[in-house]
Parts: sequence; structure tokens; C-alpha cells
Amino acid sequence: MFSCVSCSFAPGSYPYAEKYEISCGELDLANAIEKFKEENPEYRVPAQSQLKDGRRDENDHWYHVYFYYAKENEIVKTWIRKSSEGTTTFAFVAINDG
Repeated sequence: MFSCVSCSFAPGSYPYAEKYEISCGELDLANAIEKFKEENPEYRVPAQSQLKDGRRDENDHWYHVYFYYAKENEIVKTWIRKSSEGTTTFAFVAINDG
């Protein structure tokens, strides 16, 4: 019972995100993802979703990235953020019905 209560108080904006450290800069990773989507347009979210990759505003800490899986009709929300010089965190945040 205590562990369930402690989950309600998990710190941070994305306490349950699955995070990975990538050995490259944030801009390099964002460019690699964009290149991947150019070469594999089926992973771009449908235009009517109005979900766009990038920061929401100049104060946003996270660069949000969305992937669409047509067969499952799901959108996977991820983000990237600089961890240290030459290291970036890539996180899986949520899966939603497309």
C-alpha cells in the first residue's frame, strides 16, 4: 500500500518516462529524428492531430517528438533534452490512440 501512495508523489514533470542516455548532442539527435521521418514518412503524425515536433515556447526544457504507428493507430510521445556536453536524454512519455 505504501508504494502506491509514494507513486502519487513522484517528482518532476515526467516521473514515469522511460529514459535513455544517447551519446550525441541534442541538436544532432533532433536532426537525426527529422531525417528518419523524412525517409520514413509513415511515422509522421497526421496533420489533423496538430502535434508538432519541437519546443512549445522558448522556455520549454524539452524538445517534444511524436511518432505515429498507423497499424495500431497510436501516437507515441517522446522528448529529448540535453543532459551534459555531448549527451542527450531520450524519453518515452506516453502512448495515445491516434
